Amino acid sequence: MAGVQGSDTAQLEVLTRGVTAAISPQSTNLSPEDSGAWSVTVTNRGSVPDTYTLSVGGA
Repeated sequence: MAGVQGSDTAQLEVLTRGVTAAISPQSTNLSPEDSGAWSVTVTNRGSVPDTYTLSVGGA
């Protein structure tokens, strides 16, 4: 079909994911009978809500 033209528009949303975690204090020394406490700050650096699971381990 000669002379037929068309156009369209669209919106693009780019979703990003990212996370940082900070532990304070970064290191410490404890005797086996001692207990310790740390603060963990998790920051969502992405552009969408997200869920994170943290676990603790030691030797």
